[in-house]
Amino acid sequence: MAVNKKTGNMKSPVRIDKQVLSNLTVTYSHLLRPDVFKGQSKHSISVVRTKEMEKLFKELKAQTNLKVINGLSEYDRDENGKTVKVKVAKFSNKLHAEEGVERFPAIVDENKNSTDGVPMGGDIVNLIVKPRAWEDSISLFLEKVQIVKQDSHSSVDFEVIGDGNTEDNDLPF
Repeated sequence: MAVNKKTGNMKSPVRIDKQVLSNLTVTYSHLLRPDVFKGQSKHSISVVRTKEMEKLFKELKAQTNLKVINGLSEYDRDENGKTVKVKVAKFSNKLHAEEGVERFPAIVDENKNSTDGVPMGGDIVNLIVKPRAWEDSISLFLEKVQIVKQDSHSSVDFEVIGDGNTEDNDLPF
């Protein structure tokens, strides 16, 4: 069970300061529209875990004396014929979604200006997360997203088919 270091009270959750996580690669996001699962709606972003993040998780576990951090997962990915384990962390926030807000409002660009952009898979972001210790685990809630580099919007386009002439002489109507 978590102990509040200020009060020593076993029932009060340990409150930990907000943390900035930098240069994270997005694997998936539900920031344009909330994810609805089992009737609960929330915005979320999943990123590849970094050494800096693993260090933070280790510190949080030591500070709270808890062993479980919510939102961590792993999956196997094939890279050039080799199976590679990808460690992912998912951070979420249900406050805005419960108020009926479609797009997560706390997204800024590299100059800290509010933006209409939304990070997708492959983009690089910085996140502000708010850890909270419960009785048996630690949750990290999404507070703000800063888009550092948008790689998901590459410059792929269609090729012109035919000669580009839009005459409709061969149409049956």
